[in-house]
Amino acid sequence: MNFIQLIKNKTWNLLQYTPEIAYFILRRKKTSLVESIKEYNRYREKRINPKKMKDSNTVAIMGNGPSINEIDQKDISFLEKCDVIAMNKWAHNDEIIPDIYIYEGNHNPRRDDKDIELINNRSSEYSDTLFIIKSFPWFYRRGSLSGVISRLEVSRIFMVPRWKYHLEDAGSIDPEVYTDLTFCEPLPQIRGTLDMCLCIAYIMDYKRIVLYGVDLSEGYFWTHESVPSSATHGTERVTNNNPVKMSNVVQEMNKKLFQPQGVGIFIRSTQSNLYPQFDILDI
Repeated sequence: MNFIQLIKNKTWNLLQYTPEIAYFILRRKKTSLVESIKEYNRYREKRINPKKMKDSNTVAIMGNGPSINEIDQKDISFLEKCDVIAMNKWAHNDEIIPDIYIYEGNHNPRRDDKDIELINNRSSEYSDTLFIIKSFPWFYRRGSLSGVISRLEVSRIFMVPRWKYHLEDAGSIDPEVYTDLTFCEPLPQIRGTLDMCLCIAYIMDYKRIVLYGVDLSEGYFWTHESVPSSATHGTERVTNNNPVKMSNVVQEMNKKLFQPQGVGIFIRSTQSNLYPQFDILDI
C-alpha cells in the first residue's frame, strides 16, 4: 500500500461512522438532534453482524446481466443451498431473495428513486435480507436515503463509504489493502459494484464463489432489447479515469486474494466476458 492510499484509508477510518450519523440526523422530523444521536447509538448496538448470517461456504453473486434469464430450476435448487449476494437492480427479479443486497446507486437521483421505490415495495420479502448501501453525498443533501430504508428494519442496514482505489494496471492490486477489512470501515473501490461484492465475499471468508449474470456486456435481465454481442458494459471500457477493465480486476483479485486462500471462482454462463478465463460450474 503506498503512502497516499494509507493516508486515505486511515482518514476514512476516523470518519467511518459519519455517513450513518448523517442518515439519523436527516431522517428526523420532530425528533431532536440529541434523540437522533441516541437512536443512532441504539442502531449500532443491535445492528446485525453479517458474518453471523453465513450459512454456507459457497456464495452466489447475482449480477444484472441478461444471462440471469438462463437460470432454470436446477439453478434455483442450487441457490437455495448457498448464500446469495445480489446487487443494484436485483429487485426486478421476483424469484430469488438474496441474503445480502448491495446497492451503490446510479449517481442519478431520479433513477435511484425508482430503485428505492421498487425495493420498498418488496420490503416484506426482504425482511431477512441485509442491505449494504454505498454512501452518496447527494443522499444526504436530498434526504433520499430515508426512502431507502423507510420500510426496512434499520438494524439490517449498513451504510458503507468507499475510497477510490486507483490502479495503474490490474496487476498493481495490493493484497494488504484487503487485510483485516470489516463492515464498519470504508471499502476500496476499483471499478464498480462487482468488486465490492467480491470484497464482501472475501471479508466473509467464503470458499467458493459462483458468478451469475456477471456478463460485463450491455443489456440487463429485466429488459428485452436487442444488444450486439460485441457490446460491453461500461466497466469493461478503458478511460482516462479508469484504465483497468473490470474483467482484469476480477482476474487479479482472484490471483492475489482468492487463489492464495484456496477459494474457487466460477461462472454460470458462456455469455460472460469472464469466459473462458473462469470455468463454468457444473451443478
